[in-house]
Amino acid sequence: MLLRTIYIFILIILNSGRLACQNGIYPYDEDQLYSITELKSDIALSMKDLQVNNLAEVKHEEFVEYVDTKIINNYLGKKKEIARLYLAVKYFELNNDFVEMTHNRLKLITIFPEQLSKDDLLRLTKNIGEGYFKSNNYFFANYFFQKCLVYKNVNKDKLYRKIGRCFLSINLLDSAEHYFRKALIHGVTTQDRMRSMNNIGHVQFLLGNYNSALTYYNGVLEIFNKEESTVDSMHFYNTLSNIGSVYYKLGHYSEALEVFEKIDSSNFYKTTPSSFKFEIQSKKFLVQSELQDCNFLGQKLAELEILTTNLNLEKGLLRFLEISLDHCISCESHIKIKAVKTKLELIQAEIYVEKQKELLLTQGLSQLIYNDQLSLVRANLKLENSSKELLEESNFRLKISLMLGFFGALSLIIFFVYWRLQKRKKEKLKFEFDSMTLESKRLKIMSFMKMKESNSILFEEIGHKLKEILESENLEKEINNMILFIKSKSKAELDREKIIGLTDDIGESLTFKLNFCAEYPTLTDTEIQVVMLIRIGMSNKEIAIFRNVEPHSIRVFKNRMKSKLGLVAANDMNTYIKDY
Repeated sequence: MLLRTIYIFILIILNSGRLACQNGIYPYDEDQLYSITELKSDIALSMKDLQVNNLAEVKHEEFVEYVDTKIINNYLGKKKEIARLYLAVKYFELNNDFVEMTHNRLKLITIFPEQLSKDDLLRLTKNIGEGYFKSNNYFFANYFFQKCLVYKNVNKDKLYRKIGRCFLSINLLDSAEHYFRKALIHGVTTQDRMRSMNNIGHVQFLLGNYNSALTYYNGVLEIFNKEESTVDSMHFYNTLSNIGSVYYKLGHYSEALEVFEKIDSSNFYKTTPSSFKFEIQSKKFLVQSELQDCNFLGQKLAELEILTTNLNLEKGLLRFLEISLDHCISCESHIKIKAVKTKLELIQAEIYVEKQKELLLTQGLSQLIYNDQLSLVRANLKLENSSKELLEESNFRLKISLMLGFFGALSLIIFFVYWRLQKRKKEKLKFEFDSMTLESKRLKIMSFMKMKESNSILFEEIGHKLKEILESENLEKEINNMILFIKSKSKAELDREKIIGLTDDIGESLTFKLNFCAEYPTLTDTEIQVVMLIRIGMSNKEIAIFRNVEPHSIRVFKNRMKSKLGLVAANDMNTYIKDY
């Protein structure tokens, strides 16, 4: 019964500690997800209230103020900041500010990963990678594309191609080829396989493995010929262009020219963008420069210049000027070479400035991300310290609970043992008390018997005195002596009764008697009785009256008792017994 009580007590303490931890240390965040439907609704409401057809028409400060006053108040908790970041992403996307757009996406996945769905995390992470790729920060782009691979529902074929393009952009060709081959393995559609094979062929071309590159390009053409109806024609003509480039590198100029003329004469070529037309014509011009004379090449160069009108500096005019410089070196005067070279240097300087601007944007984005990561690290450290404190507090509470349980159980055990000991002690004392009560009654009976005996002696003496009075001549004197005798005896009896009354107090005296008898077991009953009378403070005279003897007899009796008690003559036995 006792053990079961202790077990229940400990369980109550432990359960109370666990409940305290659940209520005070492990709070549950019930923030709901911010859905795409809510985002679209907020964007539509923003355009309606701001009276615009496109948020790009609104200044950033005005949009932020509107969001903070009209939109965010509709949400609670962390959802407020999530909604604010999503709206910022959409705003910068419409303004083509990929730096801020990427920055806010990164905030979402680093600060609120637990409040976003897996699909949202995947989409945001992939878009962050695209943002870095556009800013030419291929290392960061590669990092975020790699993070997307852990999701089950991701298109690994496209991701592997993106990772391969990152390595290709930083000229790590072996790594690029590795991921393009993985993309080929995971490719599902025909177009996916053709893209991957084209990419592998391009890596082989850059490595100088022209025959291997040609094998992959021909493999792409075979796939196109088998499944032409399901494949975009752009794949076919891109592959033909790549094959023409391989022929040019191998020195097969006639075959290369034949390929480019086939593309040039196709119906598809007529509807292609200017960038593709310029690519084909520039390659064709390089082949023709190996086969034709300078007059023919001059006319073709003029035709090529027309195609650069709508192209950007790097892919259009810069490429054209490089080709023009090579042509001038072979065919034109030194004056024209100098003019083309000067123009080329100006264009290169402009491109350099543009690249520096892009680099600044990239560095700005990297700095923003660094600051965000630093803030996140600080927040994580703070959270970690807070978690440690909470854990320590929880452990402390648990220790306190265990200690309370232990000491509670120990207290119950001690109380139980103490109760049993006290109970036994009371039983023992009761037995001893009963024994001492019997002894006290025995002493009273003995005293009473001795009193009766003394009374008999008294009456005998009185009878004897009366006889002496009758026989005496001086009657008056003898009668007076008789009266004095009776008075003295009467006083002695009163003292005796008083002494007997004192011996009725059995509390402390009986305990003393037990202990004293245990230490001096050789004492007789008479000696023990004298010890008890000394203990309660009786003088030798009083003891003599009680014992019906002369005081001198008591002094002699006490001197004999000293030897039994081991006391020397100088010791006062009365003091020893009272202080025992």
